[in-house]
Amino acid sequence: MIIRLIKHKDINKTLYDQCILDARQSTIYAMSWYLDTVAPGWQLLATYGYSYVMPLPVKKKLGIPYVLQPLMCQQLGIFSEEEITKELYDDFMKRIPGVYCLLQLNSGNVFDQNELRPNYVLDIRPDYETIRDKYHNNTRNDLKKIEKSGLITDDQTGAAEVLKLLKEQSPNY
Repeated sequence: MIIRLIKHKDINKTLYDQCILDARQSTIYAMSWYLDTVAPGWQLLATYGYSYVMPLPVKKKLGIPYVLQPLMCQQLGIFSEEEITKELYDDFMKRIPGVYCLLQLNSGNVFDQNELRPNYVLDIRPDYETIRDKYHNNTRNDLKKIEKSGLITDDQTGAAEVLKLLKEQSPNY
């Protein structure tokens, strides 16, 4: 199987996003629009037809490329609707550009239990009241305090504005 490195400008985002949506490991963190926000200029390792893809948040320092997990991007790695074997995993890892790579991989890419980090996933299909009823008492009490404080939430704020705030608060970002 041939794996090739694709520069950001040459990525077919339609094929890429469809692979992510169909993948066993599908996650919002790997969607092209999300990566464009948290890792501008990201690159891609992909097989022919985008049946296996691995987004790479590539940066450069002194002209040397390196791959580093972006803030606000929990899991990346190899994505596919097919099973990811250890052999395929190793082939992808050999093709990562640069001298340094630090990524938090998705659970479909873990072949050694020591590599697995805790991950908490909240099923948001039920209505909010059903989800809230399963919260710990302290969490429910904290939410009541927040509601009483008059804090206003806004679902219209875009990712770019959130990242701007994050950059202002975290100068090393």
